[in-house]
Amino acid sequence: MRHDLPIVAAVARTTCAALVLALAAPHTFAQEPAAGTLADPPLAPPLASPPAPVFPPPAVTAPSAPVPPPSGAAPRGAEPRRRVRLVASVGYDYGFEDLLTVSYEGGGSDRIGANGGSALSFGTAWLLVPSGEYELRATAGVKYDLVSGSNGRAYYSAFPLELLAGWNVRRLRLSAGASLALAPRVRGSGFLAGADLDLRSSLGVVGQAEVVFPFVGADGSFSVGLRYLWQKLEISTGGRAIDASALGVTAGVTL
Repeated sequence: MRHDLPIVAAVARTTCAALVLALAAPHTFAQEPAAGTLADPPLAPPLASPPAPVFPPPAVTAPSAPVPPPSGAAPRGAEPRRRVRLVASVGYDYGFEDLLTVSYEGGGSDRIGANGGSALSFGTAWLLVPSGEYELRATAGVKYDLVSGSNGRAYYSAFPLELLAGWNVRRLRLSAGASLALAPRVRGSGFLAGADLDLRSSLGVVGQAEVVFPFVGADGSFSVGLRYLWQKLEISTGGRAIDASALGVTAGVTL
């Protein structure tokens, strides 16, 4: 037993030294939750706030432009135009070929041209569309030309019937159609009694261009223009056809 004491003392010294070193070293102890106590749950990451709802910008509706009335319709708020009108015209046609030529004693001469003379006519115009852009005109009239002297006189007369289709664009009216010369003839008296000439009724073609001036504050117009007539006249007893083409001026009113 006495031989074992030094060994036990050495072991005791070694153990004490180890305990001293262990006590001297810093230690961190995890704190255990007490029995029966719930540990705090780990903190959850903060929740991101939901994005604000994105609403589309309110639609901006531009004011719609007024819809123009269809071509041929009367303007809104305006009184509808009358579809049937009365027309009257006066004019003068110059016939290129002579029917009769007269020489005067004191000098000078005069003539009656084929299908020429002053004209007066009345009729009706039908507006084919309410705007008046297209129309149809039917007229009946009289044409008269005269030469006279101290010892005689002669005249040409006819009764023209015309049917024209017209196109009104701005202040211009363009028309074309048929012209029927009824009972054209030449009659003389006195020194020109032998100038009588009967001609056959003849159908021709007429073209016309007019400038139209609407009435202010009234539904109507005044017009002036030029016309050209392609026509031939035949003597009732036979013979060659006479060129009765004519160039004329015209003025008229529409009511």
